[in-house]
Amino acid sequence: HSAWQWAWGQGSLSVTPIQMAKVVSIVGNEGELLNTRYLLKEEISSAQIVQKKEADLMKAYMKNEAKYHSKFDDEFVGGKTGTPERTWKESRQKAHNDFNDGWYICFIERADIDHDNNNKDCLAIAVRIERLNDSGSGRAVRLTKDVVIKTLQDLKYI
Repeated sequence: HSAWQWAWGQGSLSVTPIQMAKVVSIVGNEGELLNTRYLLKEEISSAQIVQKKEADLMKAYMKNEAKYHSKFDDEFVGGKTGTPERTWKESRQKAHNDFNDGWYICFIERADIDHDNNNKDCLAIAVRIERLNDSGSGRAVRLTKDVVIKTLQDLKYI
C-alpha cells in the first residue's frame, strides 16, 4: 500500500481509537491538542497543532456531517464516519470491504460553557466496530447516538 492512502485512513495507516479521539479533539479545541484527561480536575496543558481558523473550518464541516448525514439533533456535535480496511493475509484476494471496520469519531462541545470567550472544553469520542462486513460505519454512528451519547446525557455530562 502507498502512503497516499493514509489521507483516506486506508493502506498501511494504523491507529487506535484513543489516537482518533485525540485527532477529533484538535478540531473541537480550536486546533489545540490537549493532554488526555482521565480525571475531570486534572491540570490541562496543550500544544497548537493547526491554526484556529483551520480548525474552525473543519469544525463547520464536521458539524454539517453530524447534522445532515449522521442525523444528530445537537448543534454542539461534529463528527465523521469512516470505514477502515481490515486486511488479512489469507483474505487479500477477497474484496477489501468483506472485513472492513466502521468508525465514528466526533466532538461534543459542552453546552454549559461560554464558547465565545475562548473556553475550550469538548468531549472527543471514537467508536470503532470491527468486522462489519457490508453494514459499514452506520452501525458505529448508531452506537454513538444510542449508547455513548445517551449514557453521557443520563450522567448529565452533556
